[in-house]
Amino acid sequence: MIQIPGQNPEYTGPTGCLQIVSPELGTRAFNVYNKIDPNGFYLVDDSYPAVSNISYTFYFYPTLTHISTECASIDNIYIVTPQLIGNTTTNIWRITRNAYSVGIKVQVPSEAETLGISVNYEDSLDFFSSIYEDDNGYFYLNNYLAYYNFQYSFIFWSAPPNEANASNQLPL
Repeated sequence: MIQIPGQNPEYTGPTGCLQIVSPELGTRAFNVYNKIDPNGFYLVDDSYPAVSNISYTFYFYPTLTHISTECASIDNIYIVTPQLIGNTTTNIWRITRNAYSVGIKVQVPSEAETLGISVNYEDSLDFFSSIYEDDNGYFYLNNYLAYYNFQYSFIFWSAPPNEANASNQLPL
C-alpha cells in the first residue's frame, strides 16, 4: 500500500493515476481514482511485486488518463518520489507520505505580518496572516508538504494580506 499525496494547494484535485518505475521490474500505471482507503492508501495489486532491495520511483498524477505503463498529464503536473528501496524488515508496500515529502518551515523577518507562498512559479499566492514563530524565528506551514519536484517561493509583507503591496514588501 502506498499513501497517496494529500490535498495541497499546489496539487489540485485527487490523484487519478499512479505510475511505478523500477529499473529492475519495469514500469506500470494504475488507475487509483476512487480506490483509495479512508487513510489515504492505495493497495497495489499482486501483478506488480514488491521486492526487497529493488528500487522504485512513484509518480502521482491528477488525471485518469493512462495506459498499462504510463500516466498522462495535460499540464505536466505530478508528484514524484525520490528513489525508494524495498525493505523486507518493514512492509515493503506500506509507504507513507513521510517517505517522499517533508513539512515546510520558513525563517520569518521579525516585522513580517503576512507570508505569501507561490508554488512552481505560479502567479497566484496563498497567504498566511497569522505568523507564529518558534524560538528560532521559524514559521511552520502546517497545510503544506514539500514534494521532491516542486519549487516554492516566499514573499513577506509588513502589512495584513488585504494591504500587502510592493511598498510594504520586505526584503529576503
